[in-house]
Amino acid sequence: MRAVPRALRALPIVVAAACLLAAPAEAKKKAPAKPAKKAAKKAPAPPPEPDPLAGAWTGGAKGAQLGNGSLASEVLVSALRLVGLRGSFDEDSFIRHVLYVNAIAARDDLPADDWARAFARRLASKGVVKRDRVPRKGDVVLFSLNPASPGKASGRVLAGVVDSATKTRVSFLAPVGDRVVRGSATLLGKAGAKDTPILACGGKDAAAPATGKGTGKGKGKGKAKKPSPAAPCRAGDLLIGTADLNAVARSLGSYVAER
Repeated sequence: MRAVPRALRALPIVVAAACLLAAPAEAKKKAPAKPAKKAAKKAPAPPPEPDPLAGAWTGGAKGAQLGNGSLASEVLVSALRLVGLRGSFDEDSFIRHVLYVNAIAARDDLPADDWARAFARRLASKGVVKRDRVPRKGDVVLFSLNPASPGKASGRVLAGVVDSATKTRVSFLAPVGDRVVRGSATLLGKAGAKDTPILACGGKDAAAPATGKGTGKGKGKGKAKKPSPAAPCRAGDLLIGTADLNAVARSLGSYVAER
């Protein structure tokens, strides 16, 4: 009987070892895969905090509350805050308040019971009230409240703050009646329907009843009086003029800031 070669005698051991090594790998392949973990849902991000100054600047939304630091902007926004208020301001207290809170005028600079007219006369004496200029935002606009002297500071005066303007029209903020409003006035020519009534507009007087007996065919009819023209009541017809805000500050002896 022939002897088995040494290499053949070791073959079963090699095969057994190979099987043992391969078994774990096969077991790993056959083992079911574990289900993947689902990613946890992230909580929604909290909404951003509202900006307390959103829409607060003069170029933003309605209800502006802050200016940009310039004199004209601060004066305009001071007036804008008062729009819509009823029973709080008249022609004297409105402009006095706006100029006072911006350190342009002191409360006792002019007579309290005639502040607006004294203010208009002060500006006129300094030569700063003009009819032939295009006003800018924050400037002062003056109107006569005396229909017998339109365009003159000879009686009660209304002073407002310019909100915007073109070459032919100015938008202003001022107390009219018992409420602070945004008004409009023409800068050229006769006032029209777009002009804000700042005095009561009664229209033309009704024709007076006929008087006298008359003669001939017209006996008993007489002649009716011609209706008198209506007194001026709209802003454009009562306009005195406008004044540059820095010139106003200089006229009152105040520090003048750049626009």
